[in-house]
Amino acid sequence: MISYRRIKTGEAIEFCALPPLLALLKQRWARMGPDAVFVLPELIFKVKDLKDPTCNTEAWEGFKAWKDMRAPHSDVVRGASNGAREMTAFLKLCGIKSEGITHKSFRKHNISFWASIGIKLKTRMRMAGHSKEEAHYRYDVPAEFEIMRAKEITWRYYQAIMKDEDFFVPTTPYDMYESLMAHWAKFPELLQTTMRQELNGTLQSLHDALRQAFTSQKALIEEQTGILLAENARLRAQLQAIQANCEKLVKHFGL
Repeated sequence: MISYRRIKTGEAIEFCALPPLLALLKQRWARMGPDAVFVLPELIFKVKDLKDPTCNTEAWEGFKAWKDMRAPHSDVVRGASNGAREMTAFLKLCGIKSEGITHKSFRKHNISFWASIGIKLKTRMRMAGHSKEEAHYRYDVPAEFEIMRAKEITWRYYQAIMKDEDFFVPTTPYDMYESLMAHWAKFPELLQTTMRQELNGTLQSLHDALRQAFTSQKALIEEQTGILLAENARLRAQLQAIQANCEKLVKHFGL
């Protein structure tokens, strides 16, 4: 879990880091030492300030009073600008040069993905660092396949209405639970019906299949056992020969 205060707003953020980010933060923290205030000082300080080894050991006024921490406006602007510049350079190194893809595209992608798989709103907002729902909703962009799926579901729904058939779409995890449990309750009956159909009312075919399988296993075990017995006999003969030679040596040297 990563906890920090946003430079722009000062609000508390908490999210679960992916392994590469966690490893990077631990590595940087260890390199900078226990007196460092910021893990990413190059985003906060000016280039000339970074040349001073103590520049990252002093925080803003009120920084340690966690509730009242507010960054100076000039530092906020510089931090946002430096962050955008670093991300743009990173995208170029990755070969991404499209003007339609920026550093905010990652946020849009992840937030849209979380929404599409049903992660609840408050969890998505904490992961993204959003305190206001209206700001968060701007990052939730439907993918083309989701729009196509909505069209298909709507068409199936209208067809069910025209045929006077039931149409069920789960809207909550409990709906899915109820549906699964309803199907699970029918499983014993379905299993019995399948067994009757496949075995024609008798277990003879199953018995024959099991007997054949066990016969094959028995033959294989006996073959492997014979090989092991022969190998053991060969090793035993070698050990006896070694023992006899040792006895001759002992006798010869009078030990």
